[in-house]
Amino acid sequence: AAKSVPSVPSVACSTAEALAWDATFQNMNDPSGRAVKGVHEEAY
Repeated sequence: AAKSVPSVPSVACSTAEALAWDATFQNMNDPSGRAVKGVHEEAY
């Protein structure tokens, strides 16, 4: 089963895979991760 799912080393918030996953992520390409609303106390 594991071989049937494509994999890359990371799906961090700023990777191309993550940005392609959801259109809202495309406007939040921020390597620090703070652009993800509500996750951090000082989210943008």
